[in-house]
Amino acid sequence: MKAERMSDQVARVVEKAITEGQYPVGSQLPPERELAVRLGVSRPTLRQALTTLAARGWLETRQGGGHRVCQHLGDGFSDPLLALLSNDKDYQYDILEYRNALEGMAAWYAALRLTHSDRQRLQACVIELERSHAAGNAEEQARADADFHLAIAEASHNTVLLHSMKALFRVLATSIAESVFQIAGQGDTADRLLAQHKCLLEAILEGDAESAQRASQAHLGFVESCLNESHRQGRQRQRGLQAFNVMPG
Repeated sequence: MKAERMSDQVARVVEKAITEGQYPVGSQLPPERELAVRLGVSRPTLRQALTTLAARGWLETRQGGGHRVCQHLGDGFSDPLLALLSNDKDYQYDILEYRNALEGMAAWYAALRLTHSDRQRLQACVIELERSHAAGNAEEQARADADFHLAIAEASHNTVLLHSMKALFRVLATSIAESVFQIAGQGDTADRLLAQHKCLLEAILEGDAESAQRASQAHLGFVESCLNESHRQGRQRQRGLQAFNVMPG
């Protein structure tokens, strides 16, 4: 059996680091000199491995600009489906049902597999949620919400689950999360959303997988009820406007 070349071994190590989220999509790899030291290989061996990864579509290499993880890597939905899910409100409930299953599982495994760095990142995400909540900025709250849920997926240390979540949250970037915080405003709903995130964080930090899964699913159930209520009120307003328009002058 032919022995594997050192550069191929290095390529597999870098692939694994990308797959597990150590180097996110679009991020820059460390400089070659630094990366070679980390991996304990020569720069020519590392350069050959990176060339292999670029040929496979993992990396973009620019003259004088280093190596960057390809932007398209890990896309889970085709562009037409992405546009459909992003723009059609009727599909928000399908997304929520999918999230309920996916994120409940992510929370379960995150509680069981949490590392020290995972713990720090999750706590930082909730601090950002608190800050954006206090500022009353719906866009920042939506972004912080997405970051928190993705951090939970990363803490699950399940590669397939993580990449499914990343693909899904590209849809959510301008869809459900933002709309929910616009609905929430600064009233009781926004307070409840923040409390739910804190409850989910606490269950994960305590290593209670069942409570983490329940907290995740209860949170998403509440999000669905918010959207239902918003759509109901929207229909009522529309009927009121239609009735006004047909009134005799």
